Order: sequence, then structure tokens, then C-alpha cells
Amino acid sequence: MNLAELMDEGPVIVRPSARLSQVGEQMLRARVECAVVVDTDGRVAGILGQSDLRRAADAGTSFGRARAATWMHRSPPAWPGDRELGPRDCETLRLVTSHVVVLEGRAVVGVVPVQRLGEPRPLRPSRPKSGPEPVAERGVRGE
Repeated sequence: MNLAELMDEGPVIVRPSARLSQVGEQMLRARVECAVVVDTDGRVAGILGQSDLRRAADAGTSFGRARAATWMHRSPPAWPGDRELGPRDCETLRLVTSHVVVLEGRAVVGVVPVQRLGEPRPLRPSRPKSGPEPVAERGVRGE
């Protein structure tokens, strides 16, 4: 599977100087979980999610004055849409981020929530069991 197959197209894109009130309104209108923060050169600078807005609200932040740059997660994974994802990629992403920014060239074209990458698998193989499992006898009831 590649990122383009999993992404939500048309992400909300904001500048680091955007006020949290503006970002929140845009996210609500677009019905998305996050906004991608890009610098003046169009490079991905960060990502601002619903949980970041909740953190800001819990801290008593004025959404009319606070800026995206203050609350965003800096340098989120930003990969090309044709990147094939292997199991290790998915496991690593689940540990380090909640969203992956999808690029076409340098342009932001989508976002993939990491929960969409499938069910987590254990990072280590499970230990082999010692000895065979007990087998219940059929037709015999315990008393």
C-alpha cells in the first residue's frame, strides 16, 4: 500500500503565524482532524491537530492571539504519495506521530491519520511457549 491510497485529500494548510482561532475554524469547516503548517517557502514546518487545540484550551490560551507555531508539532513525517509502506514503516509511524503529511514534489496534497495504517503488531516476536498446550478430552465433564 502507498500513502496516496490512504490519504485524505485537500488538507487545511496554514502559516506558522495563523491564529489558533483561524486554524480551528478552517478545520471545522473542512471537517478534518488537523492542519498542516507550512513556511513561506511552502515547506512543511509542522502539524496542528485537535489534541493540540485541546492542550491550548486546557492551558487557558487565548485563541485570538496564540499562533499555530506555538502549539504545532514540528517536523512531522512528510513523504511522497507513491511511497510504499512496509510493516516497519507503519510500526514506527504509530510510535512517533498521529498523522503523515503526503507530498507531490514539494506541494502538500494530503494527510494520512496513522490509525488508518492498520492494526498494530507486536514489535518483538512473542516467546515460544514451553511445552505443548493441554488438550481437553471431549465428552468428559469435570466435577
